[in-house]
Amino acid sequence: MEQTKRALKRNQRNQRNQRKERTKRVIPSGAIKYRPVNRFGKAGLHALQEANENLLIGVLSDTNLCVIHAKILTIMDKDLGTVRRL
Repeated sequence: MEQTKRALKRNQRNQRNQRKERTKRVIPSGAIKYRPVNRFGKAGLHALQEANENLLIGVLSDTNLCVIHAKILTIMDKDLGTVRRL
């Protein structure tokens, strides 16, 4: 039981770290389009990651509500498109 809890916590910590590392790579590479020299601090990257996750969660929850309203069982590309247009 104790080993399972430790393994679960370690897995969650690893997933969190992977998300952070991915964000550290993606955001500066996307920002190069706007300014060639960009430096991002830890707090700035964290704020951008939080905003990105909140946006994604909002879009997916709105999509889920649309799908439930239409009495469909799965979310499809066209449902995401509909929510983006709203």
